[in-house]
Amino acid sequence: MRELAYSALSGLFCGLVLNVLYTCLKHVWPQNYFGLSGSVDPVVSRNMGRWGAFRLIPPVLASASAAVTADRIDGYPWLAAGLAALVHLQRLIRAAISDLQRGRNSRAAGHLALLALVASLMALAALFRDAFSGIVPDPRELVSNIWAGFLAALGAVYIQQIVLLRHKPRDLLRTSFAEMPFRLQLYAFRKARAAGIDPRVPLAVMAVENLQRPPWIRRLERLVPRKLKPTRGIMQQPGATDDCDSIDRAFARYFASELPAAPSAFPPMGTFERYNSSEHFVALALGAYEVLEEDGAILTQLDAASDGP
Repeated sequence: MRELAYSALSGLFCGLVLNVLYTCLKHVWPQNYFGLSGSVDPVVSRNMGRWGAFRLIPPVLASASAAVTADRIDGYPWLAAGLAALVHLQRLIRAAISDLQRGRNSRAAGHLALLALVASLMALAALFRDAFSGIVPDPRELVSNIWAGFLAALGAVYIQQIVLLRHKPRDLLRTSFAEMPFRLQLYAFRKARAAGIDPRVPLAVMAVENLQRPPWIRRLERLVPRKLKPTRGIMQQPGATDDCDSIDRAFARYFASELPAAPSAFPPMGTFERYNSSEHFVALALGAYEVLEEDGAILTQLDAASDGP
């Protein structure tokens, strides 16, 4: 009976530590489209390797740690690993259920796919737990170091909050502008000029959307059936065939021709809200608009290139 209880505690502890890790990152790092709404995806999703490391390695380590610890006390390793997985994956389960209730079938499918992937890897980690035994501390050593680790984590979070948070949003936006293919920026710039629209408006929206779905994610989305993922391209428009087509559809749907072509003292907040009513999206779109105002080199380069072929 004691082994059963200790195995359950091991699984619950590892699952809770895993959730604490993601919760801490959610609230303090960094402020951006997803950071403001509670995620660090724009930072970790710049490439597939970083995304995989962030989303998959911690759950694997948590599952293996729970199973190894239960093994060392002659307990039930599969019970421990299962509880660790349940504590962690309940977030994805609730998110998928919520999306299904709201009719967001494509998002629900994404959550379910991630759920299946993480659950499979956690099961494999429990199965091959012996391979992790060298990096899993003894329970007594773990308990004795918890307080030191807890205090160190608090200090790290505090320093990170002070040093990084004030600069991250603008840094991410500038990175997004640098990452976006120049041909797409030029395409949107020319289209805005031809329609008599302030080009900073579509470019700001593109910068925010590019944070959410960098090029490698957009390429993968083309492999998903349209029934599951109807939106495509950098502007995430229904029925779009590629990035340029998504820009065309966004112009027709959101960017009215009466928007002033000349710089205005007031950014077009209403246009951003019409495109995406999320306050987090609007905040970052306004930030991108201001980046274009402050960094004239981006628009100057586009203006010079727009006269070419």
